[in-house]
Amino acid sequence: MVTARVDGTMATSSALENTVFVMIAIAISGAILPIVFTDSSFNYVDGSPGYETALAVFYALAGVCALIHRSRVLAVVRRSPALLALLSLVCLSASWAETPGLVARRALALFGTTLFGVLLAARFSLPDRLDLLSKVFRVTALLSLLVVAVLPQYGIANDIHSGDWVGIFGQKNGLGAMMALGVLVEWHVPTKKTSKIAWLLLYGLLMVKSDSIAPMASLMGTFLIIKTFERLRMRYRVPTMTVILLVLGIGGVLTVVGFATGLLQYTSGRTANLSGRTELWGILLNSIATRPLLGYGYGDFWGGASKEFYNVTRQTGWVPMYSHNGYLEIAISLGLVGLFLACWFLGKGVYHAAQRAEFRDSIQDMWPLAFLIYFLIHNMAECSIMWKNSFEWALCVATVLDVMPRRTRNATGMDLNDEVRNALTPSRGYA
Repeated sequence: MVTARVDGTMATSSALENTVFVMIAIAISGAILPIVFTDSSFNYVDGSPGYETALAVFYALAGVCALIHRSRVLAVVRRSPALLALLSLVCLSASWAETPGLVARRALALFGTTLFGVLLAARFSLPDRLDLLSKVFRVTALLSLLVVAVLPQYGIANDIHSGDWVGIFGQKNGLGAMMALGVLVEWHVPTKKTSKIAWLLLYGLLMVKSDSIAPMASLMGTFLIIKTFERLRMRYRVPTMTVILLVLGIGGVLTVVGFATGLLQYTSGRTANLSGRTELWGILLNSIATRPLLGYGYGDFWGGASKEFYNVTRQTGWVPMYSHNGYLEIAISLGLVGLFLACWFLGKGVYHAAQRAEFRDSIQDMWPLAFLIYFLIHNMAECSIMWKNSFEWALCVATVLDVMPRRTRNATGMDLNDEVRNALTPSRGYA
């Protein structure tokens, strides 16, 4: 009886914690809260006080969960020196920023976002994490469809993007990006075929109706690269590192050629400069050259926080609020030092994700590589690398930390890393 009571308490506690995780995920995905708290007090530098307060509450809940699982959290964080170095650089950047108070506030939000990603890696195995993610995407998809049908004044844009679906996200890119990730998750979750097809169709419908091109193009590029990886590595036994460099190189060349010839813009129905993005990127390179090493400070460039921002707006003729390119954004905020650390963090993640995919036992083992490829492509036109209040960044942290080698000891006390341990066991389980 005592055992049954303890088991029941643990099950209830676990279910409550999972519910909290789903709530945090939905909150930092940009769903519901921006709609509820967009009011006259909103501004691009500080945001809406109500929105920031709500997120602070969710991050506090994440902090409580981190304390409960502190031993796992510390063990997971230690797997990536690059991530620790990036977070340290973010804190230090307040010392050379023009508005250090703003950097401090945005750094706190980034730490909360990153902590949630660490918790996802520490608290869940890969199958359990995918199961949790599927719940998040299914809930947001159903709610978005409901809002479009019942409350179209909220679910359908009525601004310059009039007619595009925004669902519960308040803007079309948020809906498009979440549904693209929903497709990736559903593809890698082992469910009944009829159920899988139904959810994929729903995600596809919402993504298409959002008319958000970057997530759709990133998703197609991801599946193309994954299929190329499988053929080269699995069928022809090309070395893993060679496959990664070859695939990423070809993808980079095709992207540059697509931009240069206008083919990418033409096929997406966009203007030749991708709605002003390519012009903006050229101007930002000059801004980066002004402070190349350490940048302007984390989140201290946009919205009038820096003097250089006004120079950019004069040259573009419009008011951009971010760079629309994750790699440029890191270089602006944290300089080439930050960009190097971010590439180190992501590069290690891709390498170890490719190793897991190579020795996969199920389709779930392909998820880390598929997500990281999507993440790399998506950041060519949007920003989520080291981005505060970003569910995509939290997923990136969880994915990279999960695939990173961890140290353990065998019966004789000798250190073994994950690859060796998994090679010695019949089943590739994940802690």
